[in-house]
Amino acid sequence: MKRLLFVLIAVSSGTLSLAGENLLVNGDFEHGLQGWAKIWSREPGVKAAIDEQSRHGGRAAVRIEHSNPHDWSLAHAKRLDVKPGEIYELSGWLRTQGEGDVALSVTLYDAKQQAIAWEFGARGVRGTTAWRQVQSRFMIPPDGPVSPDAARSPPGPTIWRSAAWARSICKKPPSCRRRSACATR
Repeated sequence: MKRLLFVLIAVSSGTLSLAGENLLVNGDFEHGLQGWAKIWSREPGVKAAIDEQSRHGGRAAVRIEHSNPHDWSLAHAKRLDVKPGEIYELSGWLRTQGEGDVALSVTLYDAKQQAIAWEFGARGVRGTTAWRQVQSRFMIPPDGPVSPDAARSPPGPTIWRSAAWARSICKKPPSCRRRSACATR
């Protein structure tokens, strides 16, 4: 069994829902950073704070300021148990100011809790953008290594993230062979 961690990383920022149910507690940041791990970076120079002025829907967004040349991550505190063949959708709203890249992604772990993919299912934006919805659908792969992408961003971008969710599209892998068995729309 693999575990999935929803994560925001400089070239990747992240989230995921069960046939309509959001699997991310406080994915909309309406309760501050509750349910989210402390922001991580290889070096000082990154901070996350709730922003009630610049947001997309709802009352708040998280604002991430990044001033060092290395990658960073804002991960959801809850890991989800997943199985090979299950299909998930990851979605959220991103806004950026300055140079760099940011994306929603998940980190995939093997049964020994070792990360095998740091930016699995990554989708994002580059450079200064207005609020933009980012979505990704992906299938949990069979056991085996997955090559992670490097997560890098030049110093200076400011990122806002709002209304993120994750959902399971198909929890019964054999029935996923028929597209209609897993449709939720």
